[in-house]
Amino acid sequence: MTTSSEAKVVVHGGLEKAASTFLQERIFPNVPNYDYVPDMRQSLIALGTTHWSQLNPTVLSDFARLAESRTILSSEGLVCVERAYDGAYTNRSNLTIANLSHLLKDAVHLLIVLRRQDTAIDSMIRYKQRYLADPKSFLVDFPFKRTPVSTVWDYRSLTSRLLQSYNYHHHLIPAFDLLGPDRITLLTHEELVEKPNVFFARLGKVLDTDIHSLVAESEKKVNARSAKYSDLPEQYVPMPHVVRRLNNLSGNRVEKLLPSRESGLTEKMKREIVDIFRDSNRQLSDLFELDLDEYGYF
Repeated sequence: MTTSSEAKVVVHGGLEKAASTFLQERIFPNVPNYDYVPDMRQSLIALGTTHWSQLNPTVLSDFARLAESRTILSSEGLVCVERAYDGAYTNRSNLTIANLSHLLKDAVHLLIVLRRQDTAIDSMIRYKQRYLADPKSFLVDFPFKRTPVSTVWDYRSLTSRLLQSYNYHHHLIPAFDLLGPDRITLLTHEELVEKPNVFFARLGKVLDTDIHSLVAESEKKVNARSAKYSDLPEQYVPMPHVVRRLNNLSGNRVEKLLPSRESGLTEKMKREIVDIFRDSNRQLSDLFELDLDEYGYF
């Protein structure tokens, strides 16, 4: 383990579909003077489930040994996306931040890579299209095994809950209050794509090291689509609730009889999403003194 008189534990908390896999596979393992510990993802997720005093002793031990180190940890969706797309991810971002602050003290530095909500949701739909296949309400419909509902025929929508997960300002206020702006860095996926040199300069500042040599890695695309869904067609079949449930029970045979449409959000949906988050993104930009308007966040 790399130790230093100036301990620093950089905790990367996602988002999903915002270059997390790229950072985890191509960048973090190659940062000089830091240990990247990829096998602590479950320990990180556990921080959002209960108060630190109730955590498993193994989890507590994992973090105790890092407090005097220079380490990078990573778990996509750790802070901002409070509820994953399967409807069962129940960690709370404020609890995660509070536990990190207690366990790692002044050593913790939170790193979040944001992505504008319309493109983030569109990318997730294309990535897990069978789970998000209703064009009228893009996050409304899930296989019954992945929804926190009582029966196959329960029609309650998770759309509002999932939209709340993309309110970055809401989720990062506790981090701002507990850690302060000096121990939080927000980067954007858009900057990585359009200005990789600037992105890596800012990331290097977080890590107190020059990582310009890693810029070339940004040209190598990873995790374009989940291997779990690699057998799905590029188009998907929109279905109402009852038909979707029947399709799930039939092993996806019903959808073969129905017309499909192009996957992802429509342009109208994208505009609606930008409008939904315009004010909260502006508040986030002001709070952290960011230039999110450069990339159309508001």
